[in-house]
Amino acid sequence: MDYLTTLHEAIKKKLIAVEGPLEFGNGGSRTRKLYHLKRLEDNLVVPMSGSVRAMYERGGGSELDGKMCSIRSSSAMTFNLLGNGPVRITSGKHAGSYELAYEYQLPTLRNNPHPANLDAYLKGEGEDVYCEMKMFEWLGTPRHTLRPDYLEATHYLVPREDAERFVAMFQKLACICVMGRGRKPEHLSGGRYDSLQMTKHLLAIYGKLVNDATYRPGKVTLLNCVWEFANPSTLEGYMEKYLKMETEEHKGFESFEKLAEEYIAPLFEAQGTSLSIEYMTAAELMEVVEYEPCHRAKLERYIV
Repeated sequence: MDYLTTLHEAIKKKLIAVEGPLEFGNGGSRTRKLYHLKRLEDNLVVPMSGSVRAMYERGGGSELDGKMCSIRSSSAMTFNLLGNGPVRITSGKHAGSYELAYEYQLPTLRNNPHPANLDAYLKGEGEDVYCEMKMFEWLGTPRHTLRPDYLEATHYLVPREDAERFVAMFQKLACICVMGRGRKPEHLSGGRYDSLQMTKHLLAIYGKLVNDATYRPGKVTLLNCVWEFANPSTLEGYMEKYLKMETEEHKGFESFEKLAEEYIAPLFEAQGTSLSIEYMTAAELMEVVEYEPCHRAKLERYIV
């Protein structure tokens, strides 16, 4: 088996071990037949409430059209880890109860039809946590692009001097790449970690802070929750390749975090809000969220 098939098979094997026999085959392609469940409900650890379903239907990712049936779906993982809400975090620095919204959209630029789409938004008493969740995205071949508008401060929805700091950060992260004869140059970031997407999220959150006079959280956390193999030895001959990717992902986050602390955190502080940027594995998030026993038992599917 090739590398990606090995990853999929490891996930599928553990899912069946937890849930028992399941019916696959949602779609016509080979991958969908092997790794997409026929029923969305079989990929969810608890039934989805009507209000949560409505959030996904309004979201920009069209997740309920079949994407969520995939065993590698980040959206399914997000719902499975956070449930129907509210979310109660029982320990650690984020301990507390949070209202929950999925597919939370915020604008980034003027006349941009593509707002930032955060996988989950946890609204607490003294802290708001914005979540970007990844399952398999980081395990493929990375290709992170940037619209040229992000390099022009006049396109921003925040004050010019603040926009310049975001522009400077994007310039640090993206380089111009000529893709071939007859094709326009593109702004791409190197590395495995999607620092461009995370910076866009920071811009969207900051825009909300400066443009909504009623929004004054004491602390904002941008949380990147990433699924990782707990037992890479499961991958046998591909273990070394996986561990190399994991190291690249972690180093990419560390570089992004350092730049964000230098360029962006002072902007939040000037508004009276502290900014925290964190990376957490799915297993680590599972350890601190409160679940019903039957819910927690089914989450073992993600411990591979």
